[in-house]
Parts: sequence; C-alpha cells; structure tokens
Amino acid sequence: MRQKLIVVLSVTVLTIMLAPLTGASPQRKQVDDRDYTEREDINQTYELAPGARVELSVISGSVDVETTNGNTAEVHIVRMGETRKDLDCYTVAIEHTPTSLIMRHKQERTDDCQNIRAKQQVTLRLPRNVDLKLNAISGPVKIGEIDGALRLSGISGRVEVAQALGYSEISASGAFSRYRFRE
Repeated sequence: MRQKLIVVLSVTVLTIMLAPLTGASPQRKQVDDRDYTEREDINQTYELAPGARVELSVISGSVDVETTNGNTAEVHIVRMGETRKDLDCYTVAIEHTPTSLIMRHKQERTDDCQNIRAKQQVTLRLPRNVDLKLNAISGPVKIGEIDGALRLSGISGRVEVAQALGYSEISASGAFSRYRFRE
C-alpha cells in the first residue's frame, strides 16, 4: 500500500513538473470588452494628398479600414484598459503631414508598466488612393478597396481585403493568420 501511494504521488509530481514543457496551461478566463473599465476615444480628421503613406503599427485589437473617394482621413481609436494606469502606460502616437499619416501605440518602459492589460479598436476611413501599411496587429483586420500599395506584416488574426489594385506585400504571422481577398 505504501509503495503504491509513493508511485501515485511520484507520477502526480512528475506530471505537474512536466506540464509547462508540454504546452499545457490552465484555462484562461475569457475576456471581453466589459472587463476593460477604463476607456478613451480618439477622433481625428486629417487631409491627405493622393498617394499618401498611411501606417498603423502595434495594435492589440480589431482594425477596420473603410475607404472613400475623398482626401480626408478619419481616425477613430477606442483605447481600453483595466485601470487608468494601463491606459497611461500604453499610449497612441499620431504623426501627420499632407503626405503621411503614421499611428502607433507605444508602451512605457518603466517597472510600473511591465504587466498591463490594454487593447484597442481602430476604425479608419481613408481615401482609396493611399499606400497602406499595417504591422504588428493582434486581432482581425478588414480592409476596403485600396488603389495604392498594400503591405501587411505581423498580423495574428483574420485578414479580409476587398480589393488592392496596387503593389501588395503580405508576410504571414504564424498559424493564427488567415487571409481572404474578395473578388
């Protein structure tokens, strides 16, 4: 009986010790937007010249790019975090000239900002005749009809593109990327 108990305990301890090596992990609680009690909206408009460069980088959440025939770009970003500190640690930078619109999130590199929980929902209304680059997006991406160049890299989520008439460059990001081009 004692030997049987030692074997059972040994197997249990060994299983617990080897679990991290097998990729097994405890189930994580499903998180939805209601878990992010702190919110901040960014709503901006910018005039862009035909063929302007538009870049969006380092987004944790969905990205929806709608296109229009005009020259005005509309930026709507909903920033969400569990605490105000999370929003303060993870900010958005927007740089604009008539020939470029660059948006990226930046995380502070302090001890207080190491473990934050934040995400974004981005909706862009862009002129069709821009060059669009999306990089490091963790979430689904939906893009309307683009007449200029389209560059996608580091996207871990479903990607749907209505139409890209210009040069396209797509770099998949692991097993979580699925690309679909509508006809």
